[in-house]
Amino acid sequence: MTSHHGNGCFRHREGVIAQEAHGHVVLLRPEDGSYYTLDGVGMTVWGLCDGTMNFEEIVESVCAAYDAHAEVVRADVREFLDDLLAERLLDRAP
Repeated sequence: MTSHHGNGCFRHREGVIAQEAHGHVVLLRPEDGSYYTLDGVGMTVWGLCDGTMNFEEIVESVCAAYDAHAEVVRADVREFLDDLLAERLLDRAP
């Protein structure tokens, strides 16, 4: 499993198209036409991946937004970020 601890920030991968509509965000990866739909917490996390926030800052923001416990949020956010990285929708900011 990839470790997201540390100071590295997350950002949307260049070329990924995101469109918000009807309470969802649809992501399109033009290189192969794959698309993904995010809602709820997934939308929140995607919005926080703007290249300025590291893993712990994203977790803290989600905890505050949803009044949730850090242990649960940390595990869920880690898994979600791993998925976005694996699907080539996110990059680590330099």
